[in-house]
Amino acid sequence: MRYLTLVLLIFYFTSCAKDDNKSDSSTSATVLEGTWVTACEVNSSDNSSYIITDVFSGNNVVSTWNNFSDNSCTASTKYESNEFNSTISIGDDKTLDDGTIATKFLGTLGEFYLTPHTDDRATYYNTVSQCGKNNWIKDTKNQINGANCNGTVQFSEGTVVYVVFRIVDGKTFSSGSDLTDYPSSLDNTTYTKQ
Repeated sequence: MRYLTLVLLIFYFTSCAKDDNKSDSSTSATVLEGTWVTACEVNSSDNSSYIITDVFSGNNVVSTWNNFSDNSCTASTKYESNEFNSTISIGDDKTLDDGTIATKFLGTLGEFYLTPHTDDRATYYNTVSQCGKNNWIKDTKNQINGANCNGTVQFSEGTVVYVVFRIVDGKTFSSGSDLTDYPSSLDNTTYTKQ
């Protein structure tokens, strides 16, 4: 479930701006161009924390979820990261349930990686054959598309996510996503342009 949430969050960020030219060229810049970062968020289940960073270049996005063992995203406690490579296609506007106007876009998932950032984490992953693999090395990413990780099968390349987004003030945005249809509301996570 954690990785499903990650995929959906990734597409939250990727949904921040409408390209008035509606160009499908991967080299065309959109208003999303650049780096967007969340604040430090705390996982209520285990008091760990994470920060998500999305880097947009044209219609491509690399989204990285850095996980920390403490509740304040202290750099020295980073133990693993997830990275998604995806493409986006921005569409038309949609009126949400609360009357807010948002913009639709489709996100298509590419490679999905997991990276252990401590020797202990890499050893643990090898011991339990995390995601069906036993070749984990500290600071080396492993592709996990379609793998079974902790009882959850990860998304395959080409998985499509339906997203709605709204620019809040020109520097921040919020969004919502779903695997079956465009959602009718936004979530509470905010991303800030760097």
